[in-house]
Amino acid sequence: MIQKLSTSLLKSTASKSKIGQKHYRVAEVDLPQLDFHGRIVRDLEELESIVDRWQRLMETAIHPNLFFDPDFLIPALRHLNDRDAAVLVIEAPRRMHPEGDPVLCGLMPLIRKRIYGLPLSGREIWKHDQCFDCTPLLRRDCAAEAWRFALEYLATEQGVQLLSMNTVSGQDQFANLITDHFYAASTTVFHRDAFTRACFQPAPDAETYLNAQVSKSTRKGTQRLSRKLAQQGALTTGCADQDDHATWIEEYIALEAAGWKGRQGTAFDSSDGSREFFREMATRMLEKNKMQILKVSLDDRPISMMCDLVTSERGAHFKTTFDETLHEYSPGLIAELENIPIMHDRGLEIVDSCADPDHSMINRVWPDRIRFQSLVVALGGKLSQVAVASLPMLQLVRHSFKKKGK
Repeated sequence: MIQKLSTSLLKSTASKSKIGQKHYRVAEVDLPQLDFHGRIVRDLEELESIVDRWQRLMETAIHPNLFFDPDFLIPALRHLNDRDAAVLVIEAPRRMHPEGDPVLCGLMPLIRKRIYGLPLSGREIWKHDQCFDCTPLLRRDCAAEAWRFALEYLATEQGVQLLSMNTVSGQDQFANLITDHFYAASTTVFHRDAFTRACFQPAPDAETYLNAQVSKSTRKGTQRLSRKLAQQGALTTGCADQDDHATWIEEYIALEAAGWKGRQGTAFDSSDGSREFFREMATRMLEKNKMQILKVSLDDRPISMMCDLVTSERGAHFKTTFDETLHEYSPGLIAELENIPIMHDRGLEIVDSCADPDHSMINRVWPDRIRFQSLVVALGGKLSQVAVASLPMLQLVRHSFKKKGK
């Protein structure tokens, strides 16, 4: 096994994660009235002013989407917003203290978009290159009512006729909620596509998981490669501690830039905007224990690193990179197997891989699947309903032209 670093840190991280395991119980003092109001927010200072209430929404959301966490989304809006994205905020007065700050009940970033070229007013939930989940944040004790209000607000106050939702949850409470709503409201919906990708769901312990979910050949082969690497120097693994965030962030940027992402221009270091986004986002998330950076080193030289976004029970396997000069030793796979005990120690119930559905490496170690879907919804009158009803044919025509063009 690789020598472990920062064992006290890992224990501290695990204990912190258990402080609030499961969602915080919704106290009566925090219950909202069902008297919603909405607003579109573009000013980042205004968004910073609601971060505490936004964090409370994350803690009580039916789907705590880490890509819409304030410490992820605000840096994205600051550094990656080339589409004039703005944030729809849904609020309601508190039942017991209506004179206080309103309760944040729903939130999603939106961009203007001409959907399928149709001459109708369209909006799409903002999905930039670093976002892998666009599920809106909806507070669970008023999720159905907040969702209904959000759609009505977009239609009546913003004049939106079509809403595109690209890569939103296709399972559990959110999927059931929108299905029930669209059925009850007789809403015309185009299910553009659906897919699954790998996810991590824990076993009773890491050893049980590895034995049950990862093939013996993969485990044995990875151990053999680890031993070979250890012959070249000290092979260690550890997680970023509270005192050295900046060093780990810069190491990740440099390691990623040296690989194929750097050559293709998709690394964080490939543009000022993406580099500054990662620096700000990672710093904010690490300071609040919402991110884990794991590093495998050979003689103190990083050879594999991964960044996971985490809540008390949910995670997103955001980014990974490795030293391609050592690809024959599979340093990325070594890091993946080292991460499995850490995810168990944190008490995570599910971690989205954020990987391509057919990603061969992650599918070898994370056999469970999580479902996503993409939809277009009619929000206006009969014209928008007819337009959405025509989208399957428009998509078929587009696909036909693409095939002929090959």
